[in-house]
Formats: sequence, C-alpha cells, structure tokens
Amino acid sequence: METWDWVIVVTYCLLITFLGLAFKKRAEGGIEAFFLSGRKLPWWLAGTSLVATSFASDTPLFVTSLVRTKGVAGNWDWWFMALASVASLFFFARLWRRAGIVTDMEFIELRYGSGAGAFLRGAKAIFLGVVFNIYALGAWPVLGLTKVLEESTTWSKGLAVLFCALLALLYSVFSGFWGVVATDFVQFFLSLLGATVLAVVAISATGGLGSFWEATQGFSETQFLPAHTPDAFWSSPWIFFLSLVLVQWWARGVEGDGMAVQRLSACKDEKHSFFAMLWFNIAHYAIRPWPWIMVALASMVLLPEVTNGLGVVDHERAYPRMIIEFLPVGLRGLVIASFFAAFMSTVDSHLNWGSSYVVNDVYRRFFKPDADARHYVLVGRLVTVVLMMGGGLIAFFSSSIVEAFYNVLLLFSGVGLVGVARWFWWRVNAWSEITAMLASGILTLFVSHFCHMLNWPNTRPVHLGIVVIGSTVTWLAVTFLTQPTSEATLKAFYEKVRPTGPGWKPIAPLCPQVTSSDSLMLNAIGWLAGVVLILGATMAIGKALLGFPFQASVFAITAVVGLFGVWFIFRKMKWNV
Repeated sequence: METWDWVIVVTYCLLITFLGLAFKKRAEGGIEAFFLSGRKLPWWLAGTSLVATSFASDTPLFVTSLVRTKGVAGNWDWWFMALASVASLFFFARLWRRAGIVTDMEFIELRYGSGAGAFLRGAKAIFLGVVFNIYALGAWPVLGLTKVLEESTTWSKGLAVLFCALLALLYSVFSGFWGVVATDFVQFFLSLLGATVLAVVAISATGGLGSFWEATQGFSETQFLPAHTPDAFWSSPWIFFLSLVLVQWWARGVEGDGMAVQRLSACKDEKHSFFAMLWFNIAHYAIRPWPWIMVALASMVLLPEVTNGLGVVDHERAYPRMIIEFLPVGLRGLVIASFFAAFMSTVDSHLNWGSSYVVNDVYRRFFKPDADARHYVLVGRLVTVVLMMGGGLIAFFSSSIVEAFYNVLLLFSGVGLVGVARWFWWRVNAWSEITAMLASGILTLFVSHFCHMLNWPNTRPVHLGIVVIGSTVTWLAVTFLTQPTSEATLKAFYEKVRPTGPGWKPIAPLCPQVTSSDSLMLNAIGWLAGVVLILGATMAIGKALLGFPFQASVFAITAVVGLFGVWFIFRKMKWNV
C-alpha cells in the first residue's frame, strides 16, 4: 500500500474510534446501558447493526473461496440460514423482547428456574461467551483481516494479529453497546461501498460488463443450484445442498444467536424488534453478498490460481489480491478501510456480547450479585481485554476460515431442536438442554470414527444425520426420565412470555388471566412468505447482475408476492407496544 492509502485507513480508524468513545458516558449507566443501550434502539439501527456484525473481514474471503471452489451455488452453504433467520423473525423476535432479559443465557433460568437451570445458565455462558467466542473471534474476523494485511502489506502474521487485536480494543472497552451500534451503522455503509467499488473495478478489468458476462456465462460456476453426481451419491454437492435446506437450517437453531437476541432485547418494543429482523434478512441475504460474488467470479478470469507465501493454493486470498492487483492508489485505501470497518463492526459486537455473558450470567449471578453499576462496567471492560487476547491467539494458529465455519455448523446441529422445543413444549427441562449439548459435542468429536467403524460414507450429510438423530433421541429420553420444571417456574414463564401452541395446554389453565396474541398458523404463513421474499430478492438481484434478465424478472415478481404476504401477515398480527 502507498502513503495515501495508509492516510485513508488511519483517518477512518481514528474517526470511528472517536465516534465510539463519544458514547463512553452512556455506557457507564449500568449493565442495561453497557450491554443493551437502555432498551431504546429503533429498528433501523438495531437491524443495521446486526447486518454489520454478521459482515466481518473474513466474510468476503469466505464467499470468494466458496465461489472459486463450488461456484455461485456454493453460497447455499450459508444462504440456507435464511430459512432460520425468517423463522426467528416470525416465531421468536417478539418473544425475546417480551422476556425482558439482558442476555439469552438469562432466559435459561427464567425458563427452567434455579438449580439445574442456574447451572446450565452459567456453564453455557462460559462456553459460548468465552470458549466459543474466542474461537469465533480468532478463526473468522481476526484471521480474515490478518490475511488482508498480509496480502496488502509486508507485515508478518504475528504483527498483523497484534495490530488487529489492539485496533478492536481501542473503543470496544469503553463505549459499550451504544458505541457498538452507532459505529456499526457507519461501518455497514462503508463496507458495502468498498465492496461495490472493488466489484466495479474488477468487472472493468475483465473488459466491462458485456465481456464479464461473455467470460462467465460459460462457467458452471454461475449456476445457482449445485450439480448432482450420481456416481458419488453421499458426497454429491446436491445431497449436501438438500441436507442444508431440509435439515441443517432448523438443526442449528432458529431462535436467533446471542448477538441477534442482544439487539432484539435492546429494541424499543415488539414492532421494532420485528422490523429490525426483517431489515437484517433483506440486507444480509439479498443485498450484501453480490459485490463479493461478482469479484470472486472476476477473479477466476483474472487470477485463475492464487497461492500463499508457501506456494499452497489458498482461494481465500483471491479477494485481497484483487484489491492489490487492480485498484489504484486511494481507492485501494478506501477498500482496505472498508475491511477495517467490517472487522471492527464484528469484533466490537463479539466482545460486548461475550462480556455480557461473563458479567451478567456468571459474575453477577454467582459471585457478586450486589455490586454497583460502575463495578460491573469495570469487570465488563476487563473481560473484553481477555477475550480479545484469546481471539488473537486463536487467529495466530488458524489457517482456514471455511473449515472453521463447517466445524461450528456441525457442533451446534444437535441443540437446535431442543432450543425450539423449550419455547413451545412445557415438558422440556434443563436436563434436556444439558443432554443435547453434551451429546452434540461428543458426537461431533467422534462422528468420523463412527462412520469408519460402521463402514458408512464419511461425508458431511452423513455426519449431520448422526449428530441430529443421536442428540435428539438422547435428549428426548432424558426429558421423560427426569422431573419436569416446577409448576411455579412454568407459570411465571408463561405469564411473562405468553407462548402459544398445544405444547402449553397443561399450564394454560393455571394462568387464566393470560391470553396469548400469537398464532402459530399465522407465523408459519408469514415464515413461508418471508422465505419467498428473501430468497426471491436474492436470486433476482443475482440473475440481473449475471446477465439473465428474464430469470431475474421471474424472481423479482416472486419476491414482490412474498413482500405482500409478509405485509398481510404483519397487519394480522397483534402487538404489544
């Protein structure tokens, strides 16, 4: 990078740091102020923050690797999550807001009571807030920006990791959740601008849009669905695709992850939480990925082979190499700055989210329940530093963003069903969830050995089936072999959250004053309409950009039908504001 590129990058980092620090005072009002912005977020800010958080410095590299190895259809490896995200929108967004909790770990004790519920809350908070969070920080955003810096500078990996860690801590320690969402809002638009600029330049480098279409429309990589290879059934891309859209989307959980719950809980009311999730789904799936996909396809024309410093093929490096090879001075700095934006918007959220688990669900719950607000904020800041140090260490020893993604998918495949059941079936207890976690973890660790011993195909769809079926059978057995949650706890939960459905029939008569305004049928129809809207819009934009106008028109009409369906269901739903 040249001097002017560095000037742009440093200027951006200073500006965003000052913006984050401007919210330092608001963050010192206690746990709800530091971790939930006082529950005053409007939908557009909460939704944009969630989009920015899910758009990390590793994401363009991840998408580029998928496209270069599997084609556009490879994006179904994460597009399938739209099915879960839309389910979260219609079935869970309002329930999370009603629960009135600081973290989704707090929900566990609300649902199951003390005793086993408290144990599960603390254990899960440590695992997700510390162990998993450190792994996710290092294996994805830190590693992603590290690869970008290695490609664009002469820095070593160690220096790049250290720089990334210090950068993330500049304002995350002090600004709290208000600083996170405010900077996320700015960073989302800069990240999108940088990706779009690179896409335009990359297409121009192939000779313009017409030449780009001519060069890529013959690629099998431009197909939107994977090819089926009958000679290798269980390792076929088509079977893997079916395992994602039929099983994986609900197996990994549809409630929303901890960072989504944090933003939904911080919204002003139920309507704001609904629109926040709707905007997230549209921006995350339909709008955001296409500049990356266009760059990835252009890189196949311009840079057919990309290796790391050791001569090993590394498709993830194709994206940052496109920046260095084809962007002029100034624009290169802008796009690198957009990577810093993507990095900071994700890492600050991970740090604040992980810290919220440690402080609210472990430290305050079990060690110091009566400290003042300043004390908890101080502990939160110290935990933030520790989490970032751990993430930097993981990044130093990691090499593949894509492999880490698949490992995490499988690990959580055995707990998704129990996560849904705890909202809609009174009989689920803390031991059900504990069992699901343990079974899923053990099966994930040994699934390859099981396939080898049983002489089964050692492929991801088979692994998924073993983990899901094994975990589900185990936790269901434990559910019926253990005592249900106490009646008092179930009544308190039912009165506060007001879940609906036949799974609460034994509890509903005990709370005659509670009338749920929800309808599972309306939610299901809304989910279907939402999926049609999101995937229709995603396909329409892609088909238009890749030169298939008729197909783009068909998908656009489909998306409009889905939009009317979502609006119709929204008008039918009853809201507490």
